[in-house]
Amino acid sequence: MTAVKAQTPHHACSLAWCPEQPELLAVANYEMRDEKRYGSVLLYRIHKEEICPLIASADLGGVYDLTWLNDSLCVCVTAKGQVVALADELVIKTASEATNEIYTCLHSCSHDTVVSTDHGKIRRFQFDDASIRQSSSWLAH
Repeated sequence: MTAVKAQTPHHACSLAWCPEQPELLAVANYEMRDEKRYGSVLLYRIHKEEICPLIASADLGGVYDLTWLNDSLCVCVTAKGQVVALADELVIKTASEATNEIYTCLHSCSHDTVVSTDHGKIRRFQFDDASIRQSSSWLAH
């Protein structure tokens, strides 16, 4: 096994391999400075015995979690309370405006993503080629 390394601008907090293209690695990172969150999602293409080349990055003001929805769509939850889809080398599609909620958990399958919030809510988002929309929401506590 050969280790590869990459430098991130902030502390790496979450990463996910693309299920259909295992050489693609999405890395979420963020840090707190002066009571403000900074961070981004970085997309790397991993090759054996090479330094990881950065393919693209998207500054999202701090990312808590991310996952691949399919072979070309990476979904993340941000510190601004947004669900964001990253496609085509990190073109951003935003599902929601910034809120005061913190999304604490993320799970995706097929064209749906479910997130839970620090306010005890569960929100379901649906994705297609053109948009992201919240399809349902309910109180879990």
